[in-house]
Amino acid sequence: SLHPDMYASLGLVGFPKPLADSNAPRDPEAEEYARKYVTQQWLGVGWWHIATREGGVRRGICEWMRTYWDSGKLPPGVAEVARSVRPVKPFGLAFYYSVPVERSYESQYPSTHQLYPMTGGYSANTGGGKAHEAQHAGVPVGYAVSDEALPRLRKGAYPTGWLTCGVDRMPRAELRRLQRIAPVYDMNTLRDFRAIPSPVRFSPGACGYAFEDQNRRSVFLVWRQGRGPTGKDERAAGNTSMTCEVSFRGVKDGSYAAGDLMDPSHRFTIRIKGGRGRFTFPLERWGSRAFWSAMRSPNP
Repeated sequence: SLHPDMYASLGLVGFPKPLADSNAPRDPEAEEYARKYVTQQWLGVGWWHIATREGGVRRGICEWMRTYWDSGKLPPGVAEVARSVRPVKPFGLAFYYSVPVERSYESQYPSTHQLYPMTGGYSANTGGGKAHEAQHAGVPVGYAVSDEALPRLRKGAYPTGWLTCGVDRMPRAELRRLQRIAPVYDMNTLRDFRAIPSPVRFSPGACGYAFEDQNRRSVFLVWRQGRGPTGKDERAAGNTSMTCEVSFRGVKDGSYAAGDLMDPSHRFTIRIKGGRGRFTFPLERWGSRAFWSAMRSPNP
């Protein structure tokens, strides 16, 4: 469950107190940061997808909620776009979580059940997290699979590669099952995330991921690199505009219609030749953009 009130209540984001307190002095930069952060959270968390026990793919979250302490308003159109798009197929890599590996770490630290060597790898919102490092290297991952879902995973839910932690602690049968589907990369030992093959990449300075939605469109979500509201210097991250490039490798040749999900008037074409192609666009400081395309996911 995602509680967007924790984000949509702009007074709780860390900077935009003027939006929650009418008597406080206004800070236009803080308000800009907060609204863009809220947008990234609604789309980035709202479209994160997971494999189900039945072998398919669904949203990771179960509900959106707003409660009595929510004093802010969402930027126009964000909630509508977030709810209208439903991931049904991955486009690229997946994070994999193994409970046997978790138990192995717990047994090593019986007094504290310390899991940081594992959970620190998966944390996408902390500076030390390997998932965070992967995103900042331009590796797009918005999909997760657990050992509970693995036995019944269908081809339409296969990733092109697995990012996981503690491969040396994983049961052999579990590891072999992963390897039969796609290559396995251990985030605890991987030195260069940029070396991981991926069908979609983002420019340095941008993060994001891709998937197919219920209308069989590919959706590309891109946001300016930055971090959540954990300190007073958060606005320094991603505080410049940039020209972002989304590049493709291993997708089917053709010319594909594409458009901006937040601005339907913005339509363009993506041309793929020899399995490769790209498109570029401006990305505001702290900004997020979401695009659709008639291109299909190259995943099995």
